[in-house]
Amino acid sequence: RITEINYDPAPVTAAEMAHPLWDDLWTAAQFEFIELTNISAAGIPLTDVRFTKGIDYNFPEGALLDAGARIIIAKNPVAFTIRYGAGLPLAPTGFDPDSLSNGGEQIKLSYGAGITIFDFDYDNEAPWPTSPNGTGPSLVLISPEKSGLNHGDPMEWRASRQTSRNPGSDDRTSYTQWATNYPGIGGPENDFDRDGMTNLMEFSLN
Repeated sequence: RITEINYDPAPVTAAEMAHPLWDDLWTAAQFEFIELTNISAAGIPLTDVRFTKGIDYNFPEGALLDAGARIIIAKNPVAFTIRYGAGLPLAPTGFDPDSLSNGGEQIKLSYGAGITIFDFDYDNEAPWPTSPNGTGPSLVLISPEKSGLNHGDPMEWRASRQTSRNPGSDDRTSYTQWATNYPGIGGPENDFDRDGMTNLMEFSLN
């Protein structure tokens, strides 16, 4: 699955510009990235897998995405590491000078001579989430394991909960984790605020 798209990153901070590896010619676009996740129980060879729309990127010969693993394809791996830190599952090369469109565009992942793996369009306007438009969050897939998932359906996506801090990890929150933010609400079937929705429904609808 393509599980996260950061097409319009938050502005560069003073701390990032002060980093010794920062280039004064860089802009916030250098923080763009796409994340892939292997939801299967077996490793997936990435040799001859490439992005052919949106960005131009070829996975290196012999690349393998382990079962359950994630890989991040960053526009600029150095800038990415300045913002997000080291130790994340980053592809060895970036897709600079390509850029993801802030206004939405077609994304296509192919195998070999053009066998389509994914081909869809994202957008920056409703019904797509709009907070990823330069304010910090990115687009994340709601349920990567869903059978028959359609990447081109805006209802499959939401804004990341962790502003600018999600690549390489799952930012989904369990009901138990969510409930700790609201002490005293009772169990999942309770309607604490008496609005006709159970706590579980409140959690599910964010």
